[in-house]
Amino acid sequence: MIGKIICDLVPNNQNNRNSEGAFIKLKNGDLMFAYTHYRGEGSEDHATADLYAMLSKDEGENFGAPFLLFSCEDMEADNIMSVSLMRMKNGDLGLFYLKKHNRVHNCIPYLARSSDEGKTWYEHIRCINEDGYYVLNNDRVIRLYNERLLMPVARHEYKDDTFLPGSVLMYASDDDGRTWNKISNKIRLDLYIEKRKEFDSLRSCMEPGVAELENGNVWCFIRTELGRQYETFSEDFGASWSSLQPSPFTSPNSPMSVKKLKNGNLFTVWNPIPLYNGRSQNAEGAWTGARTPLVFVVLNKEGDFVSEYKEIETDEKAGFCYCAIHETENGDILLGYCAGGVSDGCCLNKIRIRKIYKSDFNEI
Repeated sequence: MIGKIICDLVPNNQNNRNSEGAFIKLKNGDLMFAYTHYRGEGSEDHATADLYAMLSKDEGENFGAPFLLFSCEDMEADNIMSVSLMRMKNGDLGLFYLKKHNRVHNCIPYLARSSDEGKTWYEHIRCINEDGYYVLNNDRVIRLYNERLLMPVARHEYKDDTFLPGSVLMYASDDDGRTWNKISNKIRLDLYIEKRKEFDSLRSCMEPGVAELENGNVWCFIRTELGRQYETFSEDFGASWSSLQPSPFTSPNSPMSVKKLKNGNLFTVWNPIPLYNGRSQNAEGAWTGARTPLVFVVLNKEGDFVSEYKEIETDEKAGFCYCAIHETENGDILLGYCAGGVSDGCCLNKIRIRKIYKSDFNEI
């Protein structure tokens, strides 16, 4: 496979799952990888979980032992998960996470700030005032060139033990994360609205992500159960969006991840094979979601393909998803993603950090 596996965070009896993280460079040059650390009380999305981190002093060639950032008890929550990291304008370290309480009925994004590079945290700003189930994927919040912070979320109603079709919403902060406002109307798949009976079991739009293009437009890509990612574009910093359309990215029911590189190109990671002809989502009793292979492509500054994708992972008895992406100082790429297989019980239970060297894709 391309690149090198740096480490695997493998589940055990006291730590049933490690998943969904993000990278950031600290002021002393260390790299931090923060992620969700579940305890030995379950591995479902709402099970008891805390936020942990690891540090690298050599640009991601090695990582030290995991340590606690803060616990769900500290936040008076049942579960905290799904990290995004960002450097704030005043120099603070910003950490976005989901806070869940009342189990599956309330899931809200928060922003914690640290003035000492992650040793202590303060404020814990609630980003959405309304109660409800709002999904913010890991490594998703971005800063636009006009300094607006843009947060894409999917809101899901929950009824009779089932998530109902979701709507994508955009929240933004124009004061460096101190206050947040909903700035867009709901983005929904009209196809699901018109053919509701046909797609009764589907959850519509899920797990949106955003990336800013060279021309200033914002590209939003959205997980669906229609065999591909869907997409929409904004010309006004996220306030209004074009009609939702199928994107070129085929996929199973799995999220895509995109990160803007220093040169303006877009590093894009996803699973390219949709569910069809009875393709299995399980391997020897472990749920993989058919989230294999995992591939990447580097898009140009306008978001167009300029090469074929390359495979990162191909194991058919594992699943790979929820990828965090970080570009090192010399242009290598660090990936942190779920990589569980049969021995882990589920694709979501193990985190892998892999380094892809610039030489692996410098022809793109």
